[in-house]
Amino acid sequence: MKAPPVTLTAGGLLALAGLAVLGVAGVWLYTKRDAIAAAAGEAVGLVNPADDRNLVNRGVSAVGEAITGREGWTLGSQIADWFPSQAERELERQLRPSTSTPDPEPYGLPPYYAP
Repeated sequence: MKAPPVTLTAGGLLALAGLAVLGVAGVWLYTKRDAIAAAAGEAVGLVNPADDRNLVNRGVSAVGEAITGREGWTLGSQIADWFPSQAERELERQLRPSTSTPDPEPYGLPPYYAP
């Protein structure tokens, strides 16, 4: 049995060239896989909303530090300062000096009556 004749057309030549380019690119990517993985991990961290070092948080923190002059300023800590918890408000109330006048009756003085 004789093999049929095979002719190489322009389309076939283009397909072989494409396969060669894909093969070279695949080998190159395989040799650079560690660097690519490290860069991809860094890129994921820059857009991860749960990461405190993401790109948006870095920008907001840099602007906040520039405006307030406080090193280490973060939006989360600023929000916590604006809206303290109930426990923080109670502690502040306990530590604040009393501005009310003492009750005079325990000292045997008549009570003060405002007009």
